[in-house]
Amino acid sequence: HTHTRTRARTRTRTTMSAPEEDPGKKSLLTKAGKTLARKREKLKQKYSKEEGGNGGDEEFAVLKANFEKQQTQAHRVVKDIQKYMKALEGLAQASKSLGDSIKTVYEPDWPGSNKTYNSITGMDTTYHDLREKLNDQFVEPMKSYLGQFPDIKKRVDKRDRRQLDHDRCKRAVLTARQKGSKKVNELEDQFVNAQAELESLNNEVFEVLPTFYDGRVTFYGQHFQTMFGMLSSFHETCAGTANELSLAMDELFVEGVTPDSQKFRMGAPEPGRKVGEHIKDEEMEELKEVPELAGDADDRLDAVPSMDINSLEVGAVVSTMEQERVEVPDPVEAAAAPPPGSDAGRTVDPPDPAAVLETRRATHQYDGQDDDELTFKVEAEILVLPFPDPEDEEEGWLFGYSGGKDGVFPANFTEGAG
Repeated sequence: HTHTRTRARTRTRTTMSAPEEDPGKKSLLTKAGKTLARKREKLKQKYSKEEGGNGGDEEFAVLKANFEKQQTQAHRVVKDIQKYMKALEGLAQASKSLGDSIKTVYEPDWPGSNKTYNSITGMDTTYHDLREKLNDQFVEPMKSYLGQFPDIKKRVDKRDRRQLDHDRCKRAVLTARQKGSKKVNELEDQFVNAQAELESLNNEVFEVLPTFYDGRVTFYGQHFQTMFGMLSSFHETCAGTANELSLAMDELFVEGVTPDSQKFRMGAPEPGRKVGEHIKDEEMEELKEVPELAGDADDRLDAVPSMDINSLEVGAVVSTMEQERVEVPDPVEAAAAPPPGSDAGRTVDPPDPAAVLETRRATHQYDGQDDDELTFKVEAEILVLPFPDPEDEEEGWLFGYSGGKDGVFPANFTEGAG
């Protein structure tokens, strides 16, 4: 009977023994317990702040706030520089497309075509170089700088957790002492361990955060200087290229050629302008060597032979005057007489009087600048004719005949002869 009861008790103990717990599940529960305990500790710290307590480490709070601000600012700079790079790429593509269009319009036989093509190609190279330099010397360093934040943030978060563990252990020790609990020694050991871990993390964090925060000044100063230096060089190069293209367009505007290789004019000149101002210095020296033009006006008058009026007989004077009497010629014949020294315009026969549109009289002297322009002096008569090619008509210019030659002339240098 005794043996039977013993077997029954054994069966009962075997039947009532608890099953073994899963280690993974136990670890998960332990972690959840720590998380819950830290949340409770945060609430206690919050209530402590509201009641006037220090509520945690104020110095660390300042360092953490600076770190978070620093991280937010770095994220914004990287985000905006990436936007800028994308916009710069679009601008470079638009500039290249415009340059290709200009090269298509700018014909090879126009003035300075090769130089213009090279300048446009140089602009494309300038954009490409800027993008590469910005990426290598600013964008990539900024990304590397931003990559340091996650590791530091892990340390900061770990320090936060250890701070909560430390405060929880401290409260547990104080409570156990007040109640005279037998677990005081065990809780004190936990508190010592938590305090040691917190101190180790504090030493690390309080060294890293201020150094990293203060280092932002040197980092941004150096890389912003690099970026703006590259932008300054880029804009200077673009300005130089744009100036070269502007000069090329000026040359095209003034000396460009039309499809039939004839120079076009830029409107009639003003009567008060000295047309010969473009003559080179060496050409002026050659003109001074001509005997008829050399010397002062008084010297040329002294060279005229003197004449004794008393020695002339009256009949001889009258005869001489009759021989030298000048008759007023027909307008067509007068226009056919070329002025002295005139070599502009084309030598042609007098026009048919029926083709003459009007007769004009020169109010100012004009020296033709091209082979197809007339040269005339004040009071010269000019027969206005229709343009041989209506497409050559230009505002402010007329086509006429004078001095045995025909050509174009500025209308504002003449007036109607009546």
